[in-house]
Amino acid sequence: MPLFSQVIGNYGGAWWHQNKEFESFNGAIVLTTNFLIPIKKNNTDLDRLFTTGVVNYPGAKHVANRPAGGAKDFSAVVERARKCAPPQEIESGKIVGGFAHNQVLDLADKVIDAVKSGAVKRFVVMAGCDGRQKSRSYFTEVAENLPKDTVILTAGCAKYRYNKLDLGDIGGIPRVLDAGQGLSEHTAPFDAMVHILDGEAEITIGGQPQVVVAGEMLIMPANVAHALHAKTPFKMLLVMIRGE
Repeated sequence: MPLFSQVIGNYGGAWWHQNKEFESFNGAIVLTTNFLIPIKKNNTDLDRLFTTGVVNYPGAKHVANRPAGGAKDFSAVVERARKCAPPQEIESGKIVGGFAHNQVLDLADKVIDAVKSGAVKRFVVMAGCDGRQKSRSYFTEVAENLPKDTVILTAGCAKYRYNKLDLGDIGGIPRVLDAGQGLSEHTAPFDAMVHILDGEAEITIGGQPQVVVAGEMLIMPANVAHALHAKTPFKMLLVMIRGE
């Protein structure tokens, strides 16, 4: 966050609190994923709601895709935000942040030393997602009950339930690290077309890595090993091409 003076912090929690938290936020909101619930009739946030990429909502303004070699135009969002009231404070404190593998790499020396000394005994990758029902809190409960010498590597949206837990650190290493998301090397029985809708990814086909960005497509041949790694948050459309 120190790199971006306009980024202040995290507001709110799980996606199913949108109707309440979008109201209290008061500011302009940009939706980049399909985690959108219908806006209640008496809510006032529709006129400051924007969508982009593959997301749309009736009555919300849409930010068009970036032109080739250019950037998305968020000027309408900025202009609307300038007219908004300040957010209502709903909680205070700090949470551990960081973008994907960069956070892990920034702490690499500390992590290696902690493993060698025995301070860190194990790593647990948590890639599931808790639900809105109280009974669907499996990953939060696992995070709370893991041994204190364990570091959690996140790879899914469950982290937005347990990243506010006071899990502490191990010698300055947060016990929750954002490890990013990707698909390990595998094969498929059919040709597949990948269309990058937003963001940037590195796709390795037959051992040859290729970086693809929004608007670009490539074909992954059948039975050829391929893998995917997100270089930035991104969305893609995958089409399996099955012959007659």
